Amino acid sequence: MSKGIKMLSAVDTARRPHTLESLQTLEDNKQTIPPLFCDGGQCLVPVRFVPRGMRNNPGKEPSDRAAYIGLTAATTSDHKPGCKYDALGQLKVIVADQSDRDFIDALDAGKSELRLLLLHNRLGGKTLSGVEVPVQPSTGTAQSRRPTAYHLTDKKLDSYLRTTADILKLRERCEADEVLRTNLILRLGDKKIRWSEFFFEPDRYEEAWGMVRRRGDQCHPFAIMGTVERLSLPRTGSTQVNSYLNLVPERNRTDERNIKHTFNVSIGHSDKEWLQKLPADTEVIVFGVWSATAPTSNDVAQKNDPAKLITYVNHGLTLFPKFKAQVIELG
Repeated sequence: MSKGIKMLSAVDTARRPHTLESLQTLEDNKQTIPPLFCDGGQCLVPVRFVPRGMRNNPGKEPSDRAAYIGLTAATTSDHKPGCKYDALGQLKVIVADQSDRDFIDALDAGKSELRLLLLHNRLGGKTLSGVEVPVQPSTGTAQSRRPTAYHLTDKKLDSYLRTTADILKLRERCEADEVLRTNLILRLGDKKIRWSEFFFEPDRYEEAWGMVRRRGDQCHPFAIMGTVERLSLPRTGSTQVNSYLNLVPERNRTDERNIKHTFNVSIGHSDKEWLQKLPADTEVIVFGVWSATAPTSNDVAQKNDPAKLITYVNHGLTLFPKFKAQVIELG
């Protein structure tokens, strides 16, 4: 399960095409969904339709779940090689296209390793304790065997950012991180990073905030996926330089003490014209070295009972991207 890429269409036993929209219409009208099969070439493995709905998040407000088509629970094999929905095949293409072994290197058993340290350093990350500094290869002479700092050129940086974006976009298209977790090892110097600590969906902003607060300057770069809610511009006459692109936050349910926790994600940048190109409802993945602010609280009277207060506790995650390629527009 969850080995493949979320699909937008499929075929039935008579090879008639069905789109997400047509299947959702059948669902809405309480009509039977026919048996479905992958339409990625000659793959034709059984797939299932998952209608749009609300995802139940224990202790948190429900979140929207978009409709998609994916492998069935009974499917024991993945999509066939060459199928456009074969996540492992797509990953292999991305890895093969990145020729720099300092960034992606092959391991045993067909696995690969993504090395994030050089990218971490160029994105503004602080020096991490216990992490080895990469060195240039030795040519065999006594002089060249001395460790020297490895300099990441702008050309290589662009290549690293493109490859990282391709991997993150593939992760977003997958139902889960199973394929990437099994086949692509994440490493920062001598430390391995779990995929669950590298890619955060909207119902996991609280976990991302907590990780940054615990680790501080020792936190590795990671990605957050979300939907643009609004753009906050500097007030007229203020000395504020940056505008802030705010994503739809994660909100916990109000507890028995009338406390409601909200986890906000913001991207700050001085180029407001660039941020304005990402209007509300745009889906994005944002990658880099994040900062997390301490919680702040605000008491607000309820409309139907002004004497009763709700305490809103706000938690902030902010990224100031050094490169515009760190913000990836989906679509």
